[in-house]
Amino acid sequence: MGYRSEVVIAIQMDNNDERSIRDWHLFIAELKADPKCDMAMRELTNGKNGEGLGDEEGIDMKNCSLYVHFSDVKWYDTDEWVQSYNRIIGKASHYCDDDKFGMSACFLRVGEETTDIVEEYYGAYGYDLAYISKPYIETTDVKFDPDNKLIQ
Repeated sequence: MGYRSEVVIAIQMDNNDERSIRDWHLFIAELKADPKCDMAMRELTNGKNGEGLGDEEGIDMKNCSLYVHFSDVKWYDTDEWVQSYNRIIGKASHYCDDDKFGMSACFLRVGEETTDIVEEYYGAYGYDLAYISKPYIETTDVKFDPDNKLIQ
C-alpha cells in the first residue's frame, strides 16, 4: 500500500490586467518548453480527453491560474512525475520573487504523520490561495450536566 499524502499546488497572477495576462502566457510558454515539466503539463492540459486530471483542475488561461489537488497520493520526490510538478512550482517561485511580475503560488503537502507537513508560499498572495487547516476535536453527543458533577 505505502505512504499517502494530500498535495495542493496553486499558482495565480495577482491581477488580471493586460500585462498580467501577457506575463501568464509567458510563464505557461516557459513551462511548455521545459522538458522537465512535460509530464505535469500533459496531465494539466489533457483533462477533457479523459486522461490527466479532473475537470476542476488544470490551467485556466482566462483567470491566469493553475490548480491541482491530489488526494491519497504517493508523493515521492524521486518519482519522475513528482519531479515534473516540483519543477513547475520551482519555476513559479522564481517569478513570484519578482515584484514586477505579480504572481503568487503555494505548495502544500500533508502526509500520514502529524508532523509530515510542507507549506511553501510565494509572492504577495500565496497565503490566500490555499492553507492547511489543523485538526481539531469537536464533541457532538456527550451528555454532561455540570450540576450532576461528582465532587469530593
